Amino acid sequence: MNDIGLSLLSTAHIPTRQNKHMRKSKQLSQHRIVLPLPPRDIDAKYEMDVYVRFMRYLRHLPNSRVEIKILCAIQSVAEFMDKGEADIASVLVDLGLRAPKAAFPESFLTFCDHFMARQSVYNHQEQNLGARSLNGLFKHWDMLTNTDPKTFVYSQSQEKILETV
Repeated sequence: MNDIGLSLLSTAHIPTRQNKHMRKSKQLSQHRIVLPLPPRDIDAKYEMDVYVRFMRYLRHLPNSRVEIKILCAIQSVAEFMDKGEADIASVLVDLGLRAPKAAFPESFLTFCDHFMARQSVYNHQEQNLGARSLNGLFKHWDMLTNTDPKTFVYSQSQEKILETV
């Protein structure tokens, strides 16, 4: 065999458990963020204005982390439209924005905490659009925390500890 053949052989991709795990985490990271869609209702001018400004700011912000770009775009839209950050984030979630908690302003996360507490106290699911979109966001956050590779490995090791006890 020539030297080129040996070097190719030594750098060949050998599938291992770690490589499969890395591929799975890469696939999961592709679904961590779902950008919003424009509103279906033609008369929803406020929602369309928020959507257009958000997408414009998102495209032009110079940052490599998408969570930071989303947070900065929400803050920029809120400042430009003279609205609260939680209001802008709520409109974007209603339009389908799904992202990790780090991508949302603190005021919106506080609103989400109050919403979850109210649902647990009254023990029912509200049926309006805002409640459905927030419940979808909560499910997205649960999916992110339950499929995080670090969390997955930790839960497996805890199960082994519990089995030995």
